[in-house]
Amino acid sequence: MKCKVCGSPTRVLETRGGDFNTTVRRRECVKYGHRFATYEVGSAPYNNLKSRAALYAQAENRRIERWQRNQRIVDDPRPSSEVAADLGLPASTVRHIRRTHL
Repeated sequence: MKCKVCGSPTRVLETRGGDFNTTVRRRECVKYGHRFATYEVGSAPYNNLKSRAALYAQAENRRIERWQRNQRIVDDPRPSSEVAADLGLPASTVRHIRRTHL
């Protein structure tokens, strides 16, 4: 890699793992001694088609789950506060779903 300041070659002083699948490298300019850090994200290769298909499948599952949850909320005769407590949702969300799905 080239130095960000002068463009001459650099050497790696230190490599360590960072947060969220990143690698942090401390580098030093061979010619002038400038120091800086580089951050590399995502060292594991992945298949783009597989990940895209997985994302579509997850989105479809969420859509079906959301529809089933909304249908359950609309069909439940209990007060909004009780339904919200059972589902772990705010009562305002339950009231909104009931108003919009009539």
